[in-house]
Amino acid sequence: MGTAVSVWVSDDLKRRMGKVKGQVNWSAVASEAFDRKLGEIAATKRKKTMKDVVDRLRASDLEHATDQEKQGRVDGYEWAKHRAQTHELRRLDEYKAEVGTPWPRLFDSGNSQYDAGGLFCSFIYPLIDEDYERAAEQADEFWRAQGRECSGIEMEYAYGFAEGALDLWYEVKDQL
Repeated sequence: MGTAVSVWVSDDLKRRMGKVKGQVNWSAVASEAFDRKLGEIAATKRKKTMKDVVDRLRASDLEHATDQEKQGRVDGYEWAKHRAQTHELRRLDEYKAEVGTPWPRLFDSGNSQYDAGGLFCSFIYPLIDEDYERAAEQADEFWRAQGRECSGIEMEYAYGFAEGALDLWYEVKDQL
């Protein structure tokens, strides 16, 4: 998950933030801002360590998030808010916590029999008895319910969708 950090904001900013309760994951917003700043600092250093390079590249990723990823994040949040089941969100959260691979790479279907949409579904639905045909049907059903075709789901969109769903999950899971 992460480490708690206290951040002080002006009273006016806090008041405005309070008006949008439940709509924004402020921790994610702050984390992205911190990552961007670390990238800026790393880019201005004369002598760069590998950590500086990683910080700069991470900030670059945030700045250049694709439209697909951004739309996926919005759609994933809405899915989690209106249609997701608790077990689906819990499984997605547990899967992300367990994997040893950087999270975005998991949506790269180059090394899988699934496309990106199918990979997302494999994270939330258990594979029963190696029934890959049924898993593909589940993925098709899932994405059709979202108004999309599974075969048209791009890696960036699937990653954004998962992140948006998890944004909502992190807001509510401690209240369940």
